[in-house]
Amino acid sequence: MGVFNRRNAAVGWVTWMVGKRVLKKKAKDAVPTIDPESGALVTAETMPVPESMRYLYRHLLDNRHIEALENYEPSILRINTRDVLARLQRGDGGWESAVPERAATIIKARRLFADHAT
Repeated sequence: MGVFNRRNAAVGWVTWMVGKRVLKKKAKDAVPTIDPESGALVTAETMPVPESMRYLYRHLLDNRHIEALENYEPSILRINTRDVLARLQRGDGGWESAVPERAATIIKARRLFADHAT
């Protein structure tokens, strides 16, 4: 599976969520993503969770300690943010075509990568 290891990602994410919930008393939005291997949409409800964590994860979902983000633009999920960041850092002008126009406008207007963004 390469760098993306579903089991390790799920265990780490759920463990982090439990710690955040206990310490901060806030719900966390679960942002959907695209599985890099299958291309399938992964949401809070469909995320693969190891057997040993399933009841805990289900408890967090059922009690709204984790809330599925529902109002999002599906096309944005296909953006490879690491690639865009690398392009920005290299000063490669191609980054603009990889993000929504509004995002590119904000990045440039706020000079978030002033040394690199054109």
